[in-house]
Amino acid sequence: ILLLTAVGPQFVLMGAKQPEVAESYNYSNYFFNTYEEVRSNLANRVKKLRADGVKVQVSEYAVNKEENLYIDNILIPATKEQKNLIVLTTGVHGMEGYIGSVMLDVFFEEIYPTLDTEKTGILVVANVNPYGMKYMRRYNENNVDLNRNFIIDWDTFDRTSNKDYPE
Repeated sequence: ILLLTAVGPQFVLMGAKQPEVAESYNYSNYFFNTYEEVRSNLANRVKKLRADGVKVQVSEYAVNKEENLYIDNILIPATKEQKNLIVLTTGVHGMEGYIGSVMLDVFFEEIYPTLDTEKTGILVVANVNPYGMKYMRRYNENNVDLNRNFIIDWDTFDRTSNKDYPE
């Protein structure tokens, strides 16, 4: 009875196991394990776009040069009249930047070719929290959650102490 009730179902389930979703996902090869791999992939994406004749402007903002931590910016202006701008960000919550990198690849492979690029520009702000991304954290180097901690009105904000923090 023990074999039938405890062990038997495990064998049935093992035989019926479905493949993992990522095993058959079109972009499985786009998942990276390090911040440096993500940045390299983004640089390769820019090269591919330029090879396809797309005018791409690239800039980076150094968060920490010693640790090689940068926020990467890619601007693809509309080719004729800028009426729309799609803004994409990745990595606000640090470690979520890895899936954000994959989503950028999906965007450029599947969605970008369908856009009216004469009127629509693209701005990518990638790896918004490079420290959190590199060290697999949600927060940046100052323990700030960039999606939760922000100042709405700097003119009225007391910079010496946060009286609302205890609440």
